Amino acid sequence: MGLWNHNPFHGIGRANDNGRQIYDTPDMGGSMEPHNFARFRQITFTAYYGSRHSIFYIKLEEDYVGFQPESLFRFKAYLRNSRLMKDFVRLLANSAQIDKLNVVMNVGVMLSFPLKPPDIKECLEQHKRWEKEKYGTMLLDLITQCGQLEPLKELSNVKSVELVLTYPSSQGYLKLDRSQSLQDLKETIERNWVERETSRLNV
Repeated sequence: MGLWNHNPFHGIGRANDNGRQIYDTPDMGGSMEPHNFARFRQITFTAYYGSRHSIFYIKLEEDYVGFQPESLFRFKAYLRNSRLMKDFVRLLANSAQIDKLNVVMNVGVMLSFPLKPPDIKECLEQHKRWEKEKYGTMLLDLITQCGQLEPLKELSNVKSVELVLTYPSSQGYLKLDRSQSLQDLKETIERNWVERETSRLNV
């Protein structure tokens, strides 16, 4: 049994003469009706993007961190085929207004150390520095390149949005919430809201 009692991608039904919401789609046995979810004004959504393969690759002698080519190819294919954000935006389309939306992109990846044992300690020290300075931006760029954030630009019913990317580190999950690309996306979504409301007032 899933969450939904009716498929939310087919709308929120309609009220009959008695005020009861009815749907043209089959009962799915879940507990949440789409029209009830559409009433929520504050929503937090966590999108998990996981990889079973090592993504980052450190070359200590060259002061370099990059992506493992084969793992990168698989992870990109996974991101491009994921409908997570597309389906989430379709779901939010049922809502007339969302006052506050929090989107957390949780990326689970691993680090590869292609080094001999004597270099491991130095590599770990470099890793701790880079995981704060580089990894979050690299992952965000990758998610953006693969189109995962593009559907969010279609939202026009969200008054305020916060966007965060989290990823594993040696000290637990780190958070990237200050980047120009996230700020640009936030401004686009909130500007869509202002333009929609302005248009409605001018009718």
